[in-house]
Amino acid sequence: YEIRDDLKCIYVTVTNESVELGSPIYSLLNEVRTLSVGVLCIHGFSGGPYEVEPFTTYLRAQTNWLIVEPTLSGHGEEIQMSGFTAKHWLMDAELAFRSLAKKVDEVI
Repeated sequence: YEIRDDLKCIYVTVTNESVELGSPIYSLLNEVRTLSVGVLCIHGFSGGPYEVEPFTTYLRAQTNWLIVEPTLSGHGEEIQMSGFTAKHWLMDAELAFRSLAKKVDEVI
């Protein structure tokens, strides 16, 4: 096989057949495997997923990636940040990352 990258897509050639990343890739043993990508989008301080919605909407329309945008503790439509610290927010992000990583091959 050969791997070539043209900055827009990564192509993998197996026995003279090219497929784009995210499409089934045929191994030399004729096994089919789909490479999947997940994207973790974290909103800003005192914000919510609505902040990253234009970006995630674009990604969903242009890719077949799994997009996750968790709401950090105390954030969102109704802000109740009393009692929450950066440690809580880091844990929220870590838990979202771990959950996403179980579902995809690569998280970006």
